[in-house]
Amino acid sequence: GSEMCIRDSYSDVQRADDIIVVLPASAGEKNFESEEKVKLINPKITAEGYKIGTRGFTNYILSADDMVKA
Repeated sequence: GSEMCIRDSYSDVQRADDIIVVLPASAGEKNFESEEKVKLINPKITAEGYKIGTRGFTNYILSADDMVKA
């Protein structure tokens, strides 16, 4: 598949760290403007936690079948 990293993503409720969005290669190349609203088709999110020293961190991986303009 292909990957895209959304930096400093946030919602109205909670600020988050980077979120990696993974689409299958069959979704084709995507070109969106900065801040353009998009819709994810069949999104699924996975959180992977890890520890460095005494600090905990989380990677968020968002997979979807496709991404289209909202």
